[in-house]
Amino acid sequence: MKSLLCCAIAVGCLLVVCPESWADEAQDFHDYYSYFQATWIFDFDDGTESVIVCSDRTTHNLVVSEQFTEMWGYDPVQKMWTGYGFGDASRWVYRFPRPNGDVLEAGTKWDYDGTILLDDGTKIVSKQTFTCIDNDHFEVRGTRQMEGDEQLSKFGVRARRIK
Repeated sequence: MKSLLCCAIAVGCLLVVCPESWADEAQDFHDYYSYFQATWIFDFDDGTESVIVCSDRTTHNLVVSEQFTEMWGYDPVQKMWTGYGFGDASRWVYRFPRPNGDVLEAGTKWDYDGTILLDDGTKIVSKQTFTCIDNDHFEVRGTRQMEGDEQLSKFGVRARRIK
């Protein structure tokens, strides 16, 4: 009976302590990734450009363009900043790690991956590298590979803050 009582107390403490620590960690991630809360112009390698608006929604970031919509927030299971998006007959998920440091600044760089699912069920795996150039510019370089295909497609985008 004592061990059952001790176990119940331990579980109760975890239920009380964990959500608070998750909230603190979620806030740390949200503060760190507030770097993206702005209006950006994305210049793609193929010569096209797109206006992207990332806005603060207290606990997450909402990203909207003419082509897609994404919601980014803290995933307590993965312990990563995770984005779910949809547009152009597909949906996707990307996960950003928490790089070292308190703020996202020039020279910050990390690798991340994601999965894109097309409406026909095709799965595309994406591996990317984010590089912060300065407070108003960043770059993403990466590759995409369709499931079962050996060919990689490379892509890149440079972003510049306009607001």
